[in-house]
Amino acid sequence: MLSTVKIIPDSNCEFWLDGEYQGILIANEIFKIELRKGRYAFEFTSQQNKNDKLAIDYYMQENDIEDLIRIDLITIQKNRIIKEQEIVRRAKSCHIRKVSCDPVKGVCYKKTYRYEIFDSDTQETIELDPTFYSVNEFCCGLALVSKFYGAGLPIDNIEYGYINTYGEIVIPLKYNDAGDFHEGLAWVSDNAIYHEYKYINKKGETIIDINHPSQPSDFVNGLAKIICDDSISFCGGECSTEWDVVINKYGNRIVDHIAIPLKYDWFISELLEPSLNEGDYTTCWLIDTNKFQRNLLLVRSDDKYGYINRSTQEVIPLQYSKATSFDENGLAAACLDKWGIIDINGNNIVPHKYDYISKFRNGLAVCYIIDDKIKIKKWGVLCMSGIEAVPCEYENASQALQMLTAEYLK
Repeated sequence: MLSTVKIIPDSNCEFWLDGEYQGILIANEIFKIELRKGRYAFEFTSQQNKNDKLAIDYYMQENDIEDLIRIDLITIQKNRIIKEQEIVRRAKSCHIRKVSCDPVKGVCYKKTYRYEIFDSDTQETIELDPTFYSVNEFCCGLALVSKFYGAGLPIDNIEYGYINTYGEIVIPLKYNDAGDFHEGLAWVSDNAIYHEYKYINKKGETIIDINHPSQPSDFVNGLAKIICDDSISFCGGECSTEWDVVINKYGNRIVDHIAIPLKYDWFISELLEPSLNEGDYTTCWLIDTNKFQRNLLLVRSDDKYGYINRSTQEVIPLQYSKATSFDENGLAAACLDKWGIIDINGNNIVPHKYDYISKFRNGLAVCYIIDDKIKIKKWGVLCMSGIEAVPCEYENASQALQMLTAEYLK
């Protein structure tokens, strides 16, 4: 004999019976299924969010009966949303504090401090495992922690893992080098002595395996820098210690870059990221090599502009109050007290006597000189040779360009 089970869900969901898909159940409509006496595994998954699930261990005790089951997925959804909101809140409000304490037992080195989590919203504190050797600040809701194992100095026998804002270990302490999470990914190593690194997600799953000796960095704006230990093939291209690699979150090589020292606080190009590297590498900017014009990059430091090459050498001194990048003809406008035109060797092509010079287009640039007596701009047009194709004696740029057109049509 078979018995009938009536199921009424409060929202649309998928129904699984003993692991076999049965179909979609419609909200507030009766779904009937006939079963024999026995035990069954019911699972209901919301169509709105696959994370909202309800599992029921159902036992049909007698034959030839009808049973009614109401499925409350809305409450599960509400609880999930509340939990997610609390995780987001704690990720913003929870911080790591280092607290002095008596010598910690169970460690073979002198340790007179411990760590705790402090919630600035609720003032709640959670004391962490006192044997943690170090605990970083939270990034993406997880904090990098380390423990010292074995004998010798702590730095030689440290394993790293990650905790959440409740102090629970969510990624085991099993790595011998690791970094903080940025944009959902963190670099880790199972064999740091050979510089073998990879990127993991917040579940501890490997997302990118670099597969050769290197030094990774944090992801910023979807990109990360990989410093290669030697000249070997990487992601379909050659790289070296001079030409490092930028990858995306799929592990694909994006573009070569050059590391620019942070003393330069402005560039003519968009920055890829600021990056901090350990060892022989210092904090730097990453610049797309395509941003270099005629192999030179316009930079600024202490409010002075100049140009560096791909080796970050200042080939044209930082002496200008303003400047432009070099154009395809190898010319740039630069201002000392007045504007002039220089070439890629820093030679003056046009004397620094103008109050303004635009970029050259089709071999021409508009310019003006301010009359010191009457304080009026006098506009003209310059050739790349430095000759004024139109003298600086017109009221505006349009008039100067019209005169140039008239001269051309003669």
